Amino acid sequence: MKKFTLGLLSGIMLTASTTVIAASLDVTLFPAKYVINNNQVPLPEEYTSLNYNGHAYVPVRFVSENFGANVDYDSNLTKILINNEGLKFTAENNMKFGNLITYLAENKTKVSFMLQSDLDNVIGGNLYFYDDSAVLLSKISIGGEYKAGTSKIEGFAEEDVSNYKYVVLRIGMNLGKNYQPGQLTDQQRDEIAKNGLLKIGIPVNQVEKLGVKRSILWDIIKTSNMSSLDSAKLAEKINAR
Repeated sequence: MKKFTLGLLSGIMLTASTTVIAASLDVTLFPAKYVINNNQVPLPEEYTSLNYNGHAYVPVRFVSENFGANVDYDSNLTKILINNEGLKFTAENNMKFGNLITYLAENKTKVSFMLQSDLDNVIGGNLYFYDDSAVLLSKISIGGEYKAGTSKIEGFAEEDVSNYKYVVLRIGMNLGKNYQPGQLTDQQRDEIAKNGLLKIGIPVNQVEKLGVKRSILWDIIKTSNMSSLDSAKLAEKINAR
């Protein structure tokens, strides 16, 4: 193992001035092999493992992503963001997505998430963000060619979506062709939503009162795999606004 000295710079804010303190750490290159879920995974050349004071310091992105997590870095707040909640949402074409990360960056919101496909695919669509009353906060457009498996998708929302509660991924292109559900008119979507809401037990008067919000509510319910009880509560909340 090769030993070297790592120069560490730490900045300390003191009122209006900044003091920079230099320190040195004795760090050893650690040529570890990684076995994740019983499979040996080679460490890419751009990553290095370190040994400091008997502790292994490993590349957080490499390890996290091999566990299926989404990893990002907020440089403004110097935060490493990791989401491994799982692909708990369902898009219109039944593709799973999730592990969303959002943070403010240059007056916009950086958005990243993981999307799973059973086959090589060319897709396009929009990811919508809603608050807890199903009010639209913003959206991002997605599109591109993705290999079978799980892919990371990134984009920027023009508005702050940090307080989002629900997301919906509407697909307009699937397998490189127009995706029929994504080509539905607003009237057709409304009719499908109305029938779906009635089928899961939302009272007729609530469904009628929802008006143009019917299709939004139905999309949220399907995307989040929401229970009938939670669906009814959300319908009441929307109508109470």
